[in-house]
Amino acid sequence: MKTITNTLLIAAAVVISGCFPQQQCGKATFEVKVTDFAAFPDDGKDDRAAIVAAIGACRGRQGAKLVFARGRYDIDGGPMGERRRRQPSLDIKHINNMTIEGNGAELIGHDYSTMFHFTECQNITINNLTVDWNPLPYTQGKVVEVNDEYVDIEVVAPFTAQAGRRTEAILGYDLERRRMARRYTDHYQKGYEKTSEVVRPGIMRLFIGRQDRFAGALPPVGTHIIARHQGYGYQALQFVKCSNVRIENVNIYSNPGMGVIGSICRDIFIRHLKVMLRPGSGRWMSCTADATNFPGCRGTLVIENCLFEGMGDDATNIKSGHYSVVSERVNDKTLSISRGRRGGIPPVPHIGDRLELSGEDLVPYTTVTVKSVKRNEEKEALIVEFSDKLPERAGKGDIVGNPSSCPSVHIRNCMVIRNRARGFIIKNRGAIIEDCYFQDITASAIGMNADINVWWESIGSHDIIIRNNHFVDCRFDPDVVRGIIECLTNVGERRSPPGVHQRITIENNIIQGSGADGVKIGSADGLVIADNIIDGIEDCTINIYDSRNIRITGNRVTNSSAALKTDGCETDTIKLKNNIGL
Repeated sequence: MKTITNTLLIAAAVVISGCFPQQQCGKATFEVKVTDFAAFPDDGKDDRAAIVAAIGACRGRQGAKLVFARGRYDIDGGPMGERRRRQPSLDIKHINNMTIEGNGAELIGHDYSTMFHFTECQNITINNLTVDWNPLPYTQGKVVEVNDEYVDIEVVAPFTAQAGRRTEAILGYDLERRRMARRYTDHYQKGYEKTSEVVRPGIMRLFIGRQDRFAGALPPVGTHIIARHQGYGYQALQFVKCSNVRIENVNIYSNPGMGVIGSICRDIFIRHLKVMLRPGSGRWMSCTADATNFPGCRGTLVIENCLFEGMGDDATNIKSGHYSVVSERVNDKTLSISRGRRGGIPPVPHIGDRLELSGEDLVPYTTVTVKSVKRNEEKEALIVEFSDKLPERAGKGDIVGNPSSCPSVHIRNCMVIRNRARGFIIKNRGAIIEDCYFQDITASAIGMNADINVWWESIGSHDIIIRNNHFVDCRFDPDVVRGIIECLTNVGERRSPPGVHQRITIENNIIQGSGADGVKIGSADGLVIADNIIDGIEDCTINIYDSRNIRITGNRVTNSSAALKTDGCETDTIKLKNNIGL
């Protein structure tokens, strides 16, 4: 471990720099250089402890700036915690008014451990930093043998065949088009412990056998795959209960999980974030999971001028959180509420939050205001008292969503290319997505989904504007729901009536090519599809079901096999005008 002298522990220089919106400009900044704590770039030594010490010197300092020198820093994982999981490498708690200035520094993670983990911090800025991993959390190769017990791959550079690595997921890859290919395989076996073997030079054996509900078809011989050794769980940047977070000019080339998570945060601003394949590396994947994910946030979320490339999952997933379930009606103003998907105590709503109650169709029948909340550990539930008297129908089995835990979202001038799964998932109230480019995404480019069948992610999407975007060859692999822009309600075998999703506008977009539907919308009340150019759709150009109050105007459709389909809609509320090709 590097020696840190008492003199270095107090070494810092005061400089004048920029400020957060909540601060007064012109205040002095307390500058802390990681090199003063013996974190030297390019020396090949573990810099974690030295950087942790430098972070400690920032505590309690108004406007502290943690400064890296340009170069490479090696970061081992944090201490081993419960269930053989490492704690975060750089764990930052209760520090406010802090800037991390990377100056082009590159941080290389060496273990399955979150790189930066911020908890209950305010006014945090991260600038000019790159994150990567070594060894990479996946291996790419060509299938040379497959049976019921294993898949053998001829490993493709820059990787080498390695023994002792788990296989949590196997994903097909289209080498000719340089994009993910779920049609070959999308096989999950999360947590499967049997590790790889090297059976002959350059040939790596990946064992299979753990069959869960996401286990899919195995790849044929001759196809190319990506084997993810760690799919989820460890982030490059994670923020929990933080406010006023700013990320700018940050590159994430790889990490064993998601790139950026903001969980139960307020006001996040992201500009010039690049989650991408490392240039010149020959890699096929960047993050093994989502590029970004934002559950239960509030205030404002801005994502602009960003690149999301080659992820193993979505570019972003913005959601209120998860639906909860009423476990008991206590009295006329009080409900016992439990987590919906796996049981347990759900996130605690704020006093004054407006919760929506619905049946299993997810159409809210009332909204009630939270007056008080208590935890019942024995019953694994929240006891929530409301200011309002509950409707007579409110009771056990009702679905609970929290629209108060949704930020105002603005995504503009971003690019999403060559990733598995979806582009932007918007389960939110109030969002604008504009001037973005989407290409070679296996599933939907933009999805608005409410679900109590698989993930239980909430909430129904309201007031969403999708405009001036360009979509090229998205949703090219088969899946259950089939739309480049799609809006659905997943409640199992049932169908939901209009009203789960409200006031959706899709205008002035260019949509080119798909193996599925161009626009597929269900359970919506208030839908505008206007002035879009749609070309080369294999299935239905516009497919609307179980919806009402629909205006379709000024669209131009060419080279599509089927133009417009409506099923279960209130036909007298559909207005069509000045369309070509519909």
